[in-house]
Amino acid sequence: MLAGLLLARQKFGPGIDPLGSEDFLERTVMLSVEHRLDVRFRDAALEARWLNLMPLQAQQEELLRAEQKARSVQLQRMVSEPQQPQPKP
Repeated sequence: MLAGLLLARQKFGPGIDPLGSEDFLERTVMLSVEHRLDVRFRDAALEARWLNLMPLQAQQEELLRAEQKARSVQLQRMVSEPQQPQPKP
């Protein structure tokens, strides 16, 4: 599906008009949001759905980056802190 969207974008420009079942159209919108494709849907309902989801995707990506940064900092602290000698039994 992604290849089809990219091909349509290349061939027809950013304005696309996908046809299919409701499930197909929803998957098309979700895929375009997930991959941040520069497309515009000619169908107003699809375009509205895309516009509503794009900011949510950006927020989700930002949260993921923050979590990754926090894990990285935690790992760096673990590596850089001197290890305490273990008491002998």
